[in-house]
Amino acid sequence: MKIQLTRIANHEFNRALRVWRKTSSDTEIFKALINERAKALAHGTKAFGMALVVTLWLTANKSEFALKVALIDISIPAAYVNFGLSFLVLGFTIQFINYFVLNEFLRVATNKLFTFDSPWALQLFLDGSNAWSLSSMNQFRFLSSSKPHQLIGLGAAIFVCLPLLFVLLLIYWTVFSVGIRMLCAQGIASAAGMITIFSWMLMLFPPVQIFFMFFPFTFTKNTRYVRWNFLSKIYSRSGQQHPRSSLWL
Repeated sequence: MKIQLTRIANHEFNRALRVWRKTSSDTEIFKALINERAKALAHGTKAFGMALVVTLWLTANKSEFALKVALIDISIPAAYVNFGLSFLVLGFTIQFINYFVLNEFLRVATNKLFTFDSPWALQLFLDGSNAWSLSSMNQFRFLSSSKPHQLIGLGAAIFVCLPLLFVLLLIYWTVFSVGIRMLCAQGIASAAGMITIFSWMLMLFPPVQIFFMFFPFTFTKNTRYVRWNFLSKIYSRSGQQHPRSSLWL
């Protein structure tokens, strides 16, 4: 069978949720998920802002970044600044991936813990940052959204995401364009050339990771585990042996 990695993550989270419910209350688990999501968003936003500042400096085509701390004056070549920018990109993209994965886990937890199908509304008492979006959410219960209302929700999402995507494209374009300039000037065998290659490798990781998260992989049934670690243990608890154990040997 083919399964997306996001479904595997949901499955693992469901298993962990069953364990946590034995030691923590449903409200404590829900609060912890919201706090972790808030941390991921805060760290991602901070790194995104720093990456934008570094990108704007690199677009000025300066050869060195001058940094003065107390009596120390440091000049950092643009190739190394570009490498630092790629690390920032890796950092904030991973944090944003964490944010959206935790957001999906909150949806699962809302259904499992409280049998409620609107996580955005339930979490308002703990995190009101998304309260503005509740009025534009597509309705599918006793009321069904009309097409104009659906367009409002879609338009709000596009209006918020497009500027961020533009900045992200600007950052990627800057890292690759500065890298090409460094390779042309100093060659791939130089220190700047090697740093540039490493920078590009770091930049390629986030889109590849996102692609594989939604790519369906083929999984096969682990019959050995099912037989000996699952079925046999169920029978052994009652002092019996599974009737097909001799055939499995």
